[in-house]
Amino acid sequence: MSTVTLSMGKIVALIIIAILASSAVSIGASTILAAGPEGPEGPQGDQGIQGQQGLKGDTGDTGPQGPAGATGLQGEKGDKGDTGETGATGAQGPAGTATRYVIEGSFNITQNGELIKNVSAPDPILYHWKRIDVPQITLSDMPSVQVYVKTYFHNGTTSANESATVPTSTVFWRDVGVTFGSITEDTGLVLYDEGCVYIFYKSVYDSNVQYAMTGDYKIVVVK
Repeated sequence: MSTVTLSMGKIVALIIIAILASSAVSIGASTILAAGPEGPEGPQGDQGIQGQQGLKGDTGDTGPQGPAGATGLQGEKGDKGDTGETGATGAQGPAGTATRYVIEGSFNITQNGELIKNVSAPDPILYHWKRIDVPQITLSDMPSVQVYVKTYFHNGTTSANESATVPTSTVFWRDVGVTFGSITEDTGLVLYDEGCVYIFYKSVYDSNVQYAMTGDYKIVVVK
């Protein structure tokens, strides 16, 4: 039988290897024993903060427009309704309280008037107005007054006798509010004063006399 002789250095080396191997086995067993069985799943953690929104993409091209729809049919216009009947005439209102007065007469047109206007340029001409009493006229409460005169159709002659004696001349009643064209239009053919009117009736230029009326008058007052 052969004898294996080991040196002291080898013996020490073998002892160290044995110790290291024993430690590795012990650590492995400890690790296995420490892990143990897997436990139940723990609760879910809080949700993290949402990240920033990404950039918006470019808008796509607009699609082609569709065809227009068909126009609906227009309904027919209805017939016009009949006109309603005319209502009955209302009752007549009460009569007015105004009174109508008529003052009429005649004066001599060859005489001078109570009111004379002397126009000296370019030549002296005298214009004559006749004063007629009309008691119904009050300037503070002026009534409705209308003056009518009778005049020859040729509207004036060259002499007083001719105006008074020509039977073939046509005469008319006229509203003196309608002027016949003379300087008296600047003053007025009829002038009103308290309780009277003045009626223009002639103009005198040297020996030439022109008459605007025959001297007959009618004055209608409503008050």
